[in-house]
Amino acid sequence: MRGGTCSTLFAAVLLAACGDDSSGTQGNVCTPGTRTTVTVTATGVTKATCLLPGGTVTFRNSDAAAAHSIQNTSGLAACNALNLGPIAAAGGSVDATLPSAAACAFAESAHANDPAFQGTVFVMTAPAGGPGH
Repeated sequence: MRGGTCSTLFAAVLLAACGDDSSGTQGNVCTPGTRTTVTVTATGVTKATCLLPGGTVTFRNSDAAAAHSIQNTSGLAACNALNLGPIAAAGGSVDATLPSAAACAFAESAHANDPAFQGTVFVMTAPAGGPGH
C-alpha cells in the first residue's frame, strides 16, 4: 500500500504544480511542448512548468542586478542538464535539454534553501491537470 500512496502523491503533485509556461497552460491543464521558459528574477523563479521529453527549457534572467546559476536538486541523472553555469543579468538566457520523463526539481544556487528560488520542470508525454494551477 505504501507504494500506491507514493505514486498517488507524486501524481497529485504533478497535476497540481504545472504553472504558466510557453508549452501551454489553459485553465488547470499544463500541455507539454518542445520548448518552455523559466524566468529568474530578484524575488524568485517560475515555480513549475512542463515539457516533452527531449524538449528544451530556457532559463531567462530578468534580474538587472545579478547573474544567477541554476542547479539540479532532484538527484535524477535525467535532470543533470539543469546544472547550469551563470546566466548573465538583464535578459541573459541559457538552454537545457531534458531527455526523458522526470520531475526535475531545480534551485537558484545562491538561494537554494529559499522556496521562492525553487521550481520544477515536469518532463512528461501528455497534458496534466488539476487544482492549483
